[in-house]
Amino acid sequence: WWLVLGGQLQQPPKIDMINKHMALNINNDDLQTWLSILSTTLDQQLTSDQAEQWKNKAHQIGERLRIIVIERQAAGIQITQPKPPTQQ
Repeated sequence: WWLVLGGQLQQPPKIDMINKHMALNINNDDLQTWLSILSTTLDQQLTSDQAEQWKNKAHQIGERLRIIVIERQAAGIQITQPKPPTQQ
C-alpha cells in the first residue's frame, strides 16, 4: 500500500498481489469488511482530503481484486483480431 499510494522505496519489492490474494480465497464480505476497516482507520489518521484520496484508490484496487480474485474473471483489455471484410 505504501507504494500504491505514492511512497518510495530504494528497491521496491516484486510482489504478485493477485496470486497472494487468490491464495486467501477471499469473498465479497471479506473485501467489504476490509474496505470498511481501512476507511475508518484513514478517517482517524489522515486529513479528510488525504483520507478520500486513499479511499478512492483502495476502492479502485478492491474492484480489481473483486473481478480477478473473487469472480475469477480476466481484467484488462481483450485484444481480438479484426474480421476481414466480406466480399460482395
